[in-house]
Amino acid sequence: MTPLQAKVAELITAYERQHGTRLSGREIADRLGKSRNHLSQIMNDGLVPSGEALMSLADVLEASAEDRDDLVMAALRTKAGARSRDSFWLEKALELLDELGAMKRFLDDQGQAEAFRAWLGRPDEPEDGIGPGPGAERASVDQN
Repeated sequence: MTPLQAKVAELITAYERQHGTRLSGREIADRLGKSRNHLSQIMNDGLVPSGEALMSLADVLEASAEDRDDLVMAALRTKAGARSRDSFWLEKALELLDELGAMKRFLDDQGQAEAFRAWLGRPDEPEDGIGPGPGAERASVDQN
């Protein structure tokens, strides 16, 4: 089982527990607007779908922001494990992301995440890290 298959199975199980109902492959495929064959390729053959299809699947399974991040990481890990000319680059990117995640957890555990964001010049950056990148405010100030 690939990391992506395991994460999708986990999300399906969580959805079923939350709603108290079984979710069939046919129902998931219908909600996605994809064929059952496409879903079968993901779940049984280890296919890594497009980013858009992956996020649509996350929507159908009502995945949290954290689960969406985990889903993307699982897709990257699956892709890196496949025989691909990009495996080297994907593995290096995953190593960097793991290090960044460890740093974030350390800063959170030490109660220093807010101080670190302030040091970076991004004190108001949302927890999920989405928003203008570093230097966005500086660029607008420099233009004035």
